[in-house]
Amino acid sequence: VDPVSQELLTIVTHKGLYRYQRLPFGIASAPALFQRAMDQILSGLDEVQCYLDDLLITGKDDEDHLRNLSVTLQRLKEYGLQVKKDKCEFFQATTEYLGHVIDSAGLHTASSKVKAIVDAPSPKN
Repeated sequence: VDPVSQELLTIVTHKGLYRYQRLPFGIASAPALFQRAMDQILSGLDEVQCYLDDLLITGKDDEDHLRNLSVTLQRLKEYGLQVKKDKCEFFQATTEYLGHVIDSAGLHTASSKVKAIVDAPSPKN
C-alpha cells in the first residue's frame, strides 16, 4: 500500500493507531486489485490459471508439468510471494477447481456442487 493510501487505511485499536502496509482483504476492492496484480505477475505463463490465491499449473506430461511448476515458482519468488507447501497438490491427474473437476477428458461439474443444488430445500414463498 502506498504511503498516501496507508493514511486512509489507519485503524484505531485499544493499543493505538495502526496503518496497514499491505492490502487487507476487508477492503471492497482488494480482491480485484489482488487479481490484477497476480495476472500481471503471471503474465506470459500460459500454463498457469489463477483465481485470487488459487493457482492451477498444467503440463502435457510430468516433465512438462515440472518445468511449468519450476518457472511459476521462480516467478512468484521474484515478486516476493511464497506458497504454503501443505496447501499444494502436485502431479494430479484430476483436480477440483472452482466447482469443476478438471481431468484429461476436460472440464466437468463437480458432483458435490450438483448434490448441494439437488438437496437444497424448495422455496416456501
